[in-house]
Amino acid sequence: MNKSKFLKKSLAAVLAVLMIVAMIPLSAAAASAPKVYLDSQQIDFAGGASQSVTVDNNTPKLTWDSQAKTKLVAVDAKGNENEVDNSAGIANLPLADYPVADDVYTVTLRLYEESEEGGWQENPAEYTLLVTVK
Repeated sequence: MNKSKFLKKSLAAVLAVLMIVAMIPLSAAAASAPKVYLDSQQIDFAGGASQSVTVDNNTPKLTWDSQAKTKLVAVDAKGNENEVDNSAGIANLPLADYPVADDVYTVTLRLYEESEEGGWQENPAEYTLLVTVK
């Protein structure tokens, strides 16, 4: 009798946990890391949140493979967010507007996901692009 009672309580606990997990919306899953292009060089952040690239000029074109219900912005040294359109992108990314140390420019990218309320999430994923100009 005790064994039967134990099995029933265990099964009830497992089912309760499964019901809670099933209530988590699929939108809570994070968007995948962005794939960006700087002067047609592909930079895939799936390999890590910080990537390095070398470009020929100090105004490269920045584009990305957009994802549904997301937006990507580049944050300049003053904290201004400049949205990166998937096709037009930022035609001439002015590297002079971004922090620089030892001839390496730091471009912070933020990936926002659309919230269920229709706005953009408050805590976006951040990625760092270290750009060296030849």
